Amino acid sequence: PDDAGDFAIECVSCITEPVQYVLASRNGKEYTLKCASKQCVSEMTMARRLLLEKELTASLLTHHRMVPLSLATLHDDSFIYTVLKTSIAIDLASLILENECFDEPSAMFYTASIALALEHLHTNGIVCRNVTSDAIVLDDKGYVQLIDLRYAAKAEPPPNDFCGYAHYLSPEQVSGVGHGPAVDFWALGILAFEMISGGGNPWLTGISSKDSELGVFSRISAHQVGELPFPSGVEVSDGLSDLLNELLHPDASQRLGGRGRGPAEVQE
Repeated sequence: PDDAGDFAIECVSCITEPVQYVLASRNGKEYTLKCASKQCVSEMTMARRLLLEKELTASLLTHHRMVPLSLATLHDDSFIYTVLKTSIAIDLASLILENECFDEPSAMFYTASIALALEHLHTNGIVCRNVTSDAIVLDDKGYVQLIDLRYAAKAEPPPNDFCGYAHYLSPEQVSGVGHGPAVDFWALGILAFEMISGGGNPWLTGISSKDSELGVFSRISAHQVGELPFPSGVEVSDGLSDLLNELLHPDASQRLGGRGRGPAEVQE
């Protein structure tokens, strides 16, 4: 396609600022257009990150069920469009809100699916750094699609910049010592916690005066092995509790997924 006008727009499936996912068709085939508003990108100072995202997604040359290939990048006066061969249905945050919380089998299905997507990125030398319920979307068959790489970076040399939601950051990101793929497994642990607790986060108290970035970073830095605070009324199996505590190990070298075997260890 030469421009977005070559596609017949059907509907907006979900919005995760500054991105809208639009279902579209061309020559009888269905696609998703990932549409980034140029105005929002400018206001959010995201232009440099979107250029790097384009470079990194272009480096992914093999198809993966959870990480669809970027087929083309187009633009007009208002939007930048990425053409994807998938049909996006909903973002994970909205699904959690609709269901209030997931049962363990559902939460583990999505956790394992995201681990598979991360394996693909890590194998290609990319750290996602955006494993959040807002960024994860599902296709029309219910499968995870990891396509929002706005904060992604090359694994080497280890990045040390500061980006993303404060309550998803790992201890090594908070300290600014440099980080690698293990940060994605920390965020995966936070996301799994969010799924089984109905949107909760271990570092947020719900009290605005205590939930400043400084307060959140203080709780992340103080976290000790095996001391994950589960919300009142949330019951989890011993297996899930162990999984979350291992994903949220404060030492990146001892964290599940960061001990040398990568995502395969998480899948087991």
